[in-house]
Amino acid sequence: MVNLKTLTWEKVAYTAAMFGLGLCSTTVVQWTLFYYAPPVDLGVTVYLGATAVGAAMALGRLVDAWSDPLIGYFSDRTRLRFGRRRPFMAAGIPLFIASFILLWFPPAPLPSLPNLVWVAGLLGLFFISFSLYAVPYLALLPELTRNQGERVLMALVQTLWFACGAGVATLGPPLLVGIVEFPHLPILWAAMAVLSLGLPVVAVKEYSRRSPVPTATSPGQVWRSLRRNRALLTWAFTLFLAWSGLCVIVKLIPFLYTFLDFHLVALPWWAIVLGLCIILAGLLAGYRATIVYGMRVTFLYCLTISGLLVLALAAAGFLWLPGSPPVVFWVLALLVMPTAVLPVALQNAVTAEIAVRHQHLEGVRLEAMLFAVQGLAAKLALATGAISLGFTLDVFGYSPEGPAGVRAGYALSGVFLLAAAFRMRRYPHNQQPSR
Repeated sequence: MVNLKTLTWEKVAYTAAMFGLGLCSTTVVQWTLFYYAPPVDLGVTVYLGATAVGAAMALGRLVDAWSDPLIGYFSDRTRLRFGRRRPFMAAGIPLFIASFILLWFPPAPLPSLPNLVWVAGLLGLFFISFSLYAVPYLALLPELTRNQGERVLMALVQTLWFACGAGVATLGPPLLVGIVEFPHLPILWAAMAVLSLGLPVVAVKEYSRRSPVPTATSPGQVWRSLRRNRALLTWAFTLFLAWSGLCVIVKLIPFLYTFLDFHLVALPWWAIVLGLCIILAGLLAGYRATIVYGMRVTFLYCLTISGLLVLALAAAGFLWLPGSPPVVFWVLALLVMPTAVLPVALQNAVTAEIAVRHQHLEGVRLEAMLFAVQGLAAKLALATGAISLGFTLDVFGYSPEGPAGVRAGYALSGVFLLAAAFRMRRYPHNQQPSR
């Protein structure tokens, strides 16, 4: 059962930051490719080619990926009055917001080198500032919780906040079309994100949770300690594959809106509410399954189911049946996404448990470094997903009359998800120990 009594105001305020992270990161991941390289048949401005945008996103991710370990290392070693985590979080917010807003205002109204430099540079700054906030933020999770149940519950609440932000990023543009133009919509998103990201900086009393357990003192000691952690390495590679598949699915959503001429406002309100209730029930069922059956078994089944479903949709051409846009939307929303998202949704709980186990076995605290490895895996995956999808779309085509590239993208996603399921079989712990 879900014990909501453990969710104090401090913990709720802490988890609320995931709304801002989900809102801005999903907007960038989902809409950058479509905004800069829309289908030429739409008659809107094309700023870059799809391959160029995919390469820029991959470059931004690769540059940022290696900042995660540095941020984690210095956060673990920081000894300031305001704590080890909050100073980094506070410094990351203005950079995060500024780069997010500027990304949607390219300097030239046609494909050009300045646009490529602009999007690559701002994506790099956005992702680095994301890490500057997120790595220390996530490192607070094992410090705020006492056992496995609390960690999984907190990760679930974080996921719900993130899903709300991602939902606004996904559904907001088509719902607000004609009311707020897209280049100005991110400014509204940024204002909402500032409130969300600022809550933990103010609400979490980090100074009251100092631990007598030391942190690793040198980069060599940190590297040797991490290399001995087989659970962490297996989990990081599983996340890399799962995130790669999800990245492709998310980036293809704007193309579905366009090709299927799908308008959410045409759906009855009860259908939207029912869908949200089903998604919430699926997350709660996943939470319960991880407690009863363990992370390895639950995630293995989820990744296998989602991978097979995506491959089946791509192979059957089901996405392009005329007159079926609502069916397409609900198949993706209610079947594919919940099963694919659950391992990623609870990734923070798994990494927090690995951090607790690591502290017991190694005698040192490396929470931020462990979450930095998680972030490194995710960002390398998003780079892989971006550049592979951009190449796939350019090779196979992605116009409304010839959407073979979009179908090939879904096939690519299915392969990534099934590979993640295969890797999850080697995860060494099913039921994680409590602290």
